[in-house]
Amino acid sequence: MIHVIGVGIEGPDGLSGDSLEKINKAKLVIGSERHLKQLPDIPDAKKLSLKADLFKMVDVIKKKKKSDVVVLASGDPNLFGITGYLLKHFHKEDLTITPAVSSMQWGFALAKETWEDAGIVSAHGRGVEDVARAVLMRDKVGVFTDDKNSPDKVAASLISNGVGERRVFVCENLGADNAKVFEGSLQETSQKKFSPMNVMIIKKDKPSAAPEKSYSKALGIPDFQFAHREGMITKSGVRAIAISKLRPERGGIMWDIGAGCGSVSIEAEGLISPGKVFAVEKDQNQVAYLKKNITRFSATGVEPVTGEAPDALKSLPDPGMVFVGGSSGRMEDILAYVDSRLKPGGRIVANVITIENMHEAVEFFKAYGYAFEITSANLARSKELAQKLFMLAANPINIILGVKT
Repeated sequence: MIHVIGVGIEGPDGLSGDSLEKINKAKLVIGSERHLKQLPDIPDAKKLSLKADLFKMVDVIKKKKKSDVVVLASGDPNLFGITGYLLKHFHKEDLTITPAVSSMQWGFALAKETWEDAGIVSAHGRGVEDVARAVLMRDKVGVFTDDKNSPDKVAASLISNGVGERRVFVCENLGADNAKVFEGSLQETSQKKFSPMNVMIIKKDKPSAAPEKSYSKALGIPDFQFAHREGMITKSGVRAIAISKLRPERGGIMWDIGAGCGSVSIEAEGLISPGKVFAVEKDQNQVAYLKKNITRFSATGVEPVTGEAPDALKSLPDPGMVFVGGSSGRMEDILAYVDSRLKPGGRIVANVITIENMHEAVEFFKAYGYAFEITSANLARSKELAQKLFMLAANPINIILGVKT
């Protein structure tokens, strides 16, 4: 059995009798050097310093077979902690989890801020993209930092990405006699240095404040700058390929069918202005994100159209280019209607994931005499794990271009 035990800011003194008993009976105790040094009564032969080598930890635990192993974690191991990694390699039945009060909870307590309405993100080993996205979407956000992504760097990154005025609390040295809270603006935070042991709280002074200033619509808009449901966005790399296939023309009319949060519409709008993009979306939740992004990017050339294609297309002006990001199982119906309205030489680009949708689109283009090509995009981006970089692959996607001859 693997016993995951959270250690709070009080150290071993804050552990329950049950947790101490599990530590004493374990064949192996794994943890940071700081946690292991706090257990002088445990023989060194039973200790394994975690450091950054998570692969080694898993290997060692597997070699112990059915022996009891304790993994010590800071605070709540289920909150951006070691639990998620262990569950990728072991079954839930193999684990017991005993959380402690997390440093984030202590940070909110020290800052005297409630947190039931807060989003919690981590920059630790991840970078600041998740932080920026959360801050843009939430009025209050708690941030776990690290040496590379310290509060001053996080604040500077948020400023550079167009985040407006925020109140920042940096809670330092939690649990120590010299614990303190810095409070200031993003600008003030970006110019200070802080103790390595800290968490940040970033909030709007007035939740009903005016929208953020407009963002740049230059090609390659980072995904995190768009308000969107997690994962429900055409990623920037795929977006760039799809828009390049559309070859947007200034002054033209474009339909974006299954527009979602509007990332393709907004990026294309910058290329066809003073033309018009009609962003068609049936999901009311997605339409809300779409409208928020239109405001955020001052994309006045994007008009949201709530409804399901092809019926929702009937009142729109004839297009010269059409992007199909989602078809809700009606690919053939949508393409047939688009063909009836598309100008000669017009271009259709469909992003499809399933083989069935790709086959349906290809058969349509063949039957209707379109010139077509398929681009398969298999993109991967670097991610940091255990202070090393690896490539994290996104789902492959097929980008189908059809040109009306």
